[in-house]
Amino acid sequence: NMLRKNGISADFSNFEASFKSQMRSADKSGAAFALIIGEDELKNGTVSVKDLRNKTEQTQIKFEEAANAEQFR
Repeated sequence: NMLRKNGISADFSNFEASFKSQMRSADKSGAAFALIIGEDELKNGTVSVKDLRNKTEQTQIKFEEAANAEQFR
């Protein structure tokens, strides 16, 4: 909920679905970005960011940066 508290529209995926299915769902939703938090990200305090509109490579940023990033508003 840190994202929502900072004015960023966010939705959480059903973790029972496959990763590929979750990404398809995010793409179909019209979302501009998918923020991915898996086991590695949790361990490292990072978030993987996938730009769904421009289809660019996935990048990693610190979780705090994601919560405050202007590009996600």
